[in-house]
Amino acid sequence: MNGPPPRRRVLRASGLSVALLCGGLVSGLTGCSTPSEPARSTAAEADAEAARIADALRSAPGVVSAKVWTLGLKGSDVDPATIAMEIAVSTPADRSRVSDEAIRLAWTSRIRPLQRITISTGDVRPVDVSTSDAATIKDLTAKYGPRPS
Repeated sequence: MNGPPPRRRVLRASGLSVALLCGGLVSGLTGCSTPSEPARSTAAEADAEAARIADALRSAPGVVSAKVWTLGLKGSDVDPATIAMEIAVSTPADRSRVSDEAIRLAWTSRIRPLQRITISTGDVRPVDVSTSDAATIKDLTAKYGPRPS
């Protein structure tokens, strides 16, 4: 007998699909994280960490001024996936050392998630570090230690 599949089987598949879809939507909207990853930063937490990084940079040798802020994946303040920095240095010779310190401060910050670090020191080309690929994560962890939990 050829005909449509039994209604019961279709309802089970549809029920499972709806459960998975709803679960995924709720997780995405509430910012749930897997047990292995820390919770996302709130906008207030990200702003406080950005201010801490800026203060640390301002006290570093060769730094004239520093602005630090976070940018979200979709322009949202509650998803600080990028730490952006604008740093004025005393001399061009300070750029590399200051950029290295800025990367260390961003990597060891509690801003979550962190997918990119962008640093402008007045150079023609800003420093742009993607923290979402395995090779970069391995390099940053070897150089600065693991991200704080």
